[in-house]
This record gives sequence, structure tokens and C-alpha cells, in this order.
Amino acid sequence: MTLKTLEAMWKKSSHYETENARSLWNGRVRTFAQKQLPTLEENPFLQLIQRRVPLHSQITALDVGCGTGIYSLALASEIGLVEGCDVADQMIAIANQQAAQLKLDNARFHCLDWQTVDIDALGYRRRFDIVFAHMTPAVDDFVTLDKMVSCAKQHCFLRKTTRRKDQILDHALSLLEVSRNGDPDTDPMEYLFSYLWQKGFEPHFHYERGSMGGEQSIEEMLRWVMGWARQHHDVSPSNEALVREYLESIAVDGILCECIDTTYVTVDWSVRL
Repeated sequence: MTLKTLEAMWKKSSHYETENARSLWNGRVRTFAQKQLPTLEENPFLQLIQRRVPLHSQITALDVGCGTGIYSLALASEIGLVEGCDVADQMIAIANQQAAQLKLDNARFHCLDWQTVDIDALGYRRRFDIVFAHMTPAVDDFVTLDKMVSCAKQHCFLRKTTRRKDQILDHALSLLEVSRNGDPDTDPMEYLFSYLWQKGFEPHFHYERGSMGGEQSIEEMLRWVMGWARQHHDVSPSNEALVREYLESIAVDGILCECIDTTYVTVDWSVRL
């Protein structure tokens, strides 16, 4: 598959809108705000970064789809500058607040949509030694991956879930004839490898299987489901009523217990050809 063919095939849904994405992820801010700051001593993703690019005061990094910025903040004390960006303004507010509390003035966070941003206008092209995207849909098509690569001088790191089974979300979206990853007949991991290989990179793939869970109210889960659905097509009041009926049928005292099984994939590659 050529890069030109891949670019034509690997695209976000035409229904994608920045404000819908912002609303979707702002709705998860409570969950993200509870996440603990990772450490180089214990976190495998940070340890991988350190092995590939020895960290020192001259290193710069870009965190794409940073959420509340916990990985940026963990790196900030080891390098010269880290910038994080995310579409969710409430996430960015928390990231900047934490940077101030930790007195990390070399950690900077910006609210922007990676899908639509002009990296040249920002001065990001080939600016950062390290560019990474950790568990975010901000990098999930040709355009967003190409921007990520174009910002890096040394190395890129991408961590995502694949073969993910989310019993509640998947079934709710199927009621609306929506797949969480868009076209159910395509595999984003195949596209990812094709892009990197055609670019001449030699990516390393690291796998681990795991599960996670949590509790949400019916209203929280309904907003989550409908937010995902709006990324792919228009939704109507009857759509929302159908999903609500399903969620109410499986809730216990108004609470839904999520159970998610997935394979985590971490991909890293040098951009030095």
C-alpha cells in the first residue's frame, strides 16, 4: 500500500467536529483528574523513552493528546522543555494548575485540536527531540500521525489499545450501528504499520494484555456513548432514548460497572533515517 493510497483510506469520519470531541473528553475530566503522576522508577512507558533517548536538560518533548498532562509533568524534571496539547480545555486547565503547583515552569500546556492544528504556524515542525502520544485518540489517522512524525527530531512513541472489548460501550454503539474505531472492516494497527514502513522507519512493537474497569452513572455513560456516536454520524432523540433504555436495563441502583479487556500496544521508532 502506497502512502498516497493510505492517506486516501485512513481518515477520520466526516462527522468529526472539534466541539464534539472537546465535549466528549471534558466529560471524562473527573476520571482523568484522579490519575496519579507516573515515575521513571516504576513506569514502563517512561523507562522506554529513557532507554531510546537519554534524558538531559537539552532534550525537548511534545505530548500529543496529553489529557491532564501527567506524562509531561513526569518528564519535566528530567528534560529542558515539554509541551502538551489536548482538545479538552478542562484537561488543559488541570495540567497547567498541576505544573504551577509542582513549580515546573518548563512544562507548558495548550488547548488545541491535533486533527486541525497547523504545526508550521505553531513552529512545531522538527522542533522536538521526543514526540509521544499515550493512550489518546488524538493520533488515529494518516493526518494526525503524519503531523506527529513531522514534529520529531529523534524519536516517536505511541501507546494505544487494540482488540479492545468494552462490553457496555461496544453494545450501546452497536445499537446505533456505530463502531468505536470507525469502519469495522479496517484495522488501524495495519494502517499504522503501513505508514511507518512506507516512510522507511523500523518500528518496535511491544504488547501486553490487560483489563480495567470502573463505575459510572447512567447519565455519565449515556453522555460517553452519545459523544462517541456523534464522532461518526448524526444522532437523534430516538437514538438517545434507545441507548438510555439499554443502560437502564443493565444498571444496578443506577450504576454501571464497566469491564474492558484489551491489548495494549506501544510502538516506538527513530525518525533519523
